[in-house]
Amino acid sequence: MPGRATLKHLELVGLENHGAHKFYNRDSSPVIPRDATLKIPSEYSKETRKAWKSVVQNLINQQVLTENDLPSLKMLFDTYDDYVKARENYKAYNAMFDASDPTNTRKMVEIQRTLFATMNMARNEFNSLASRFGLTPVDRTKLPINQPEPKTEDPLAVVLGD
Repeated sequence: MPGRATLKHLELVGLENHGAHKFYNRDSSPVIPRDATLKIPSEYSKETRKAWKSVVQNLINQQVLTENDLPSLKMLFDTYDDYVKARENYKAYNAMFDASDPTNTRKMVEIQRTLFATMNMARNEFNSLASRFGLTPVDRTKLPINQPEPKTEDPLAVVLGD
């Protein structure tokens, strides 16, 4: 039975009445059931909401998303949303930048630097968190999902030619 913190995580994503605590994987961590639908936080941008729908549904379908992953999943998408918003603001400031006006140039450059640094930090944090969920090509190969069992040959059969 999940503890209070675990049940709180379920409430945050709308699974408190879903019976997710009944599904366990080999780590004794409740697996989110395939028929579950996790709530998308309303503060996310349209791009982040679209990514959430796609990625979360795939993780649920592959049965790799557990109850214990929910805080990290939320952090992953918070970081992605920070990146998206910083990128949009950076583009907007670039469009507004007027190099011919020396009074605003220094201020605009500082704002651009701050937004660019925010984008880079969010991108790095996102990549770090994404690898935990197997969302990068290299990390996906490490997940034991839909991988065929390795064939082992009997050494005696090889020698005897069977």
